[in-house]
Amino acid sequence: MNYSPLLQSVEQKVIDAGYTLLYFGPLPPPHLSPNHNHNNHNICYQASLTEALRDGCVQCCAPSIADATLSEQYPSYCLEEVCAGRHPYLQGVLVRPSSSSEEVCAFVVSDGKDIYGNIRQTITQYKAAKTRGVLGPVEDTPAAQRFRQDLLSVQDVSDFVHVTLTATHPSYQRRNLAKCLLCLDLSRWALRGRQRSFLNMAIEKRIVYHNNNNEDSGSDTPQVVYAPSLASRRLYHYFHYRDVYPKYNPQTREETWSPKEADCGRVMAVFNFVPRVVEIAEEIINEVIKIGAGESASNSRGRKRSSSPVISTLHAKRKKKI
Repeated sequence: MNYSPLLQSVEQKVIDAGYTLLYFGPLPPPHLSPNHNHNNHNICYQASLTEALRDGCVQCCAPSIADATLSEQYPSYCLEEVCAGRHPYLQGVLVRPSSSSEEVCAFVVSDGKDIYGNIRQTITQYKAAKTRGVLGPVEDTPAAQRFRQDLLSVQDVSDFVHVTLTATHPSYQRRNLAKCLLCLDLSRWALRGRQRSFLNMAIEKRIVYHNNNNEDSGSDTPQVVYAPSLASRRLYHYFHYRDVYPKYNPQTREETWSPKEADCGRVMAVFNFVPRVVEIAEEIINEVIKIGAGESASNSRGRKRSSSPVISTLHAKRKKKI
């Protein structure tokens, strides 16, 4: 299948909604290369980003930096990796309002040659837990069973695409921009022959106070509580990403998070994103997913809006090196 026309149709839908697209990184998309005629000024490519555009991307992450979901350095680090062109397997895409050339509404960056990624280590941990029989409750659906079978068969992870960071500015949330950009980014990887991907879903931290049942104490005990962003999990599940190694409290059977996951995020993966990306692209083209008009009715029933104003992913080992 030729994905280029599909990709360009999604781009046109984003433009029709009143936005402009900017691809950045070492290599341009095929249809924006010097060998192709391209007259649409609402779609462009440049190898790096201006300081103002980088600042605009970081502003998309500001709320998550403020609440410690992301480290202060991580967004700048991810952007620098792509803009510096450390290797040819880095790419990014951002969307801006047509009325402004510096404001960033949303962006995605990804890495197709991530030597620091923690996907291999997490799969190894999952296999070991299964061998010892210490896995928690598992979803018993055909899709979940296939996913676990794929996990056990993984030998080489070099072809996995790591979606290192995706964020939406608080002023532009609930407009399906993250959905469109992730669709465009994964479509580009499909054009490069990739079909497997992983990411580290960022974990939100909240301080809650527990009553010690001691009226004389005069205060409650603060405790840090971890939880995934509902918006993040909803987005990634929509693209068929699944938790590689979910963890549960053996007594309560409730989901838990290791200290490393709280710091670096939980690993999620998809073993063939191409069919789902094609479906999502067709939904965008057919306006099942409406851009700029909030979530589509079919995807918003019964959902509570996440308290996190940014959809983001983390990179485990790189964050530790900063």
